[in-house]
Amino acid sequence: MSLTKKLLSGSAIQLSNLLLEIVIGFLLLPFLIKELSIETYGLWILVMSIVSFLGLMTLGLSSAVQRFLSVEISAKNYQEYQKTASSSIFVFLFLGLLCIIVSYIISLFSVSFITQDNLTDDFKNLILLMGCNVAIKFFSTPFRAALTAEFKFIAVSVIDILSLLIKTILTILFIHNDMGVVYLGVALLIGEASGNVLLAIIASKKLKHFNAKISLLSKAKIIELLKFSINSFIATLGEMLRFPIDNIIISSFIGLSFVTVYSIPVRLLSYANAFILQSVSVLQPMFAKLHAEQKHKELREKFEFASHISFCLGGLLASGLFIFGSNFIDLWISQYKEIELLIIILPISLLVGISQQPTIMVLYAINKHKYYAYQNIIESIFNILLSIIFLQYWGGYGVALGTVIPMVIGKFIFLPKYVCKQLDYNLSKYYKIYIKSLLLTIFITSLMKLIFIPNLSWLELIFSGLLFSLIYILCFFFIVAETRIQNQMLSILYKVAHIKRKKER
Repeated sequence: MSLTKKLLSGSAIQLSNLLLEIVIGFLLLPFLIKELSIETYGLWILVMSIVSFLGLMTLGLSSAVQRFLSVEISAKNYQEYQKTASSSIFVFLFLGLLCIIVSYIISLFSVSFITQDNLTDDFKNLILLMGCNVAIKFFSTPFRAALTAEFKFIAVSVIDILSLLIKTILTILFIHNDMGVVYLGVALLIGEASGNVLLAIIASKKLKHFNAKISLLSKAKIIELLKFSINSFIATLGEMLRFPIDNIIISSFIGLSFVTVYSIPVRLLSYANAFILQSVSVLQPMFAKLHAEQKHKELREKFEFASHISFCLGGLLASGLFIFGSNFIDLWISQYKEIELLIIILPISLLVGISQQPTIMVLYAINKHKYYAYQNIIESIFNILLSIIFLQYWGGYGVALGTVIPMVIGKFIFLPKYVCKQLDYNLSKYYKIYIKSLLLTIFITSLMKLIFIPNLSWLELIFSGLLFSLIYILCFFFIVAETRIQNQMLSILYKVAHIKRKKER
């Protein structure tokens, strides 16, 4: 199979996997809130937010391993490839054990996070369970990175789907039988463990050059990975100090019930972000490969194409949330008055911030992510400060504003300028595409808001959403996309149709 077909099929199955996850998440969320209560579900969100910080213990090594394996396998430098694989496995194994110890320590300080005595034991148990879950993810990281570096997207996605189904079935079984929120953690742990163990087995058996031995453990390689990863760690820290810290702030100042309310639009944002990321993520190893081969012109072209896709999806999803978000949530869960304003504020991060995924991916691929790392930290510091200040005046809405404002400034003004300079890409051309995309989104959103009739049924909402998506994509294609990008998009559609016809035969 050609590399183009691998990328197309990989992107398709990853998006299918994500859509399945979104559908299951949509169906499960109302069920969980109803069965657990809004306060107990808020505890679950709080625990997941706290546990997400355990990911910082990897020190950014995940992206470093991904990048090094991609470059080394592309250069056919199998000796260095095996050193990277072996060294990273043993490092992540150590970090996993350390993660379990840290999660136990966190569980001892439950009173620092929650004030409800009846939920203290649940908090402790969930922290321990989810700490073990993160530890298992640590161990599987090199295996996932190796499969991705060799474009084995289908294998990774199939395993992820299997893991998702196990988690879903166990969740419904446990919660339906009133086993409590702790067993929600048990279901997640069993599902994740099953998938990640299978991931390690597949990588070990199917990858020809993947060979983990103690004799290949290299101190020099670990130091090299750490030098690359320190900036990834700082960037990840910045991401952690955004939405996860919001939940901790809300829990401390407002209460667990509003954590649940705030998490609903954030959940929609996370799905939208994941959709954009999955749509272009297959290009991450491609960017690293082109950089390693010094094909700078082709790298710029791929970056330009990925940016068009990201702008289109970011605008489409943000506009869709502005227009249909409140109606959707009313049908999906129930009517929370607080969500009305949140669904207006938070999608701005999609429109301006999250649509910058290709710029971030390129910086990691060319090992120039130090700037992004420090910018992310500065954004996050302002996020915390502004959230706490604004919270005093506008409650949970102030937290949302404190999150969005620094992201908009950093991602719209500073990040594009730096990335275009590193790629020797015309900044004016980039902003021309970016601003045209923003103006199109603002125009379509404003127009649709004028003609949109609220309180639609599910069928009416789905039909309206599909019609809106078609109109938006066509407008983007003919108004925003340049001729060369239009031709590339048409070429991809032709290849997809050609692959489909061949399969039907």
